[in-house]
Amino acid sequence: MVRRTTAVHDVDMHTPLALSDQDRALATSAHQLQRAAGTLQTHAADPDAVPTHEITLAHVEEALDRLAVAMEQMANAVADWCGEPSAIVEENALPPEARALRWHLQSVADKLRDSELACASSRDWTRQLLGNPPTDR
Repeated sequence: MVRRTTAVHDVDMHTPLALSDQDRALATSAHQLQRAAGTLQTHAADPDAVPTHEITLAHVEEALDRLAVAMEQMANAVADWCGEPSAIVEENALPPEARALRWHLQSVADKLRDSELACASSRDWTRQLLGNPPTDR
């Protein structure tokens, strides 16, 4: 049985009725991440924060790495849930929907890795900018 709940920003979500605390941990963690990203967003436009961009980007870079790993772990959990040990999963043994979900989760992980690399480049450019601050500030 599924109940309909409304999350932040009126996004409809479906949640099984009988979830244990452990089962809710993944969704709760993602909600905390969403809130943290919202807080980051509220401070991102402050020009006075530019000197903190290097450390901020380092934290974002680490967060993206952890998110990529989480997406890979979610993909492996799909295989485990379907009865195929993720360490030796035979993709063809999975239902088409599970294969598709695993592919999409891995795609998210790959894109997060690309974003992680972009953060590293942005940190390099931040160092250069801060080494040569604008003269009109």
